[in-house]
Amino acid sequence: MAAGHGAEITMSDPSDGVRWLRVAGEIDIAGRSVLAAALRAAIAGTGVVEVVIDLSELRFIDAGGVRVLFDAARLARAGGVGLRVRGLTGIVETVLHLTGAAELLGVAPIPGAGSERTRLQPSRDARPGRP
Repeated sequence: MAAGHGAEITMSDPSDGVRWLRVAGEIDIAGRSVLAAALRAAIAGTGVVEVVIDLSELRFIDAGGVRVLFDAARLARAGGVGLRVRGLTGIVETVLHLTGAAELLGVAPIPGAGSERTRLQPSRDARPGRP
């Protein structure tokens, strides 16, 4: 188990080539390096063909934490290791969907997100200098 300020990460032993990482708490400036190190270790593990990241107990992730997930996806892809995220809830789910990280990591879209995203985007008439 690895812990940073506000983050707790547990890693399972690989079972049938799948390693699980459970991330709890908050991933912010204090927890990013801990998450990055855990993901690198999980991806590089002997006999690991897939890493599943369980975020069901994660309460917060900042932009730097999202970047760590992007970097892990790139590292996994380069090493031929699958990487999936499960258990998105609350603000973590929203942040990962709005940044595009959820799609990159193979997370299903939020039901009804099409209409939500449409409302979040400014209309052409809302540009500065338009009546």
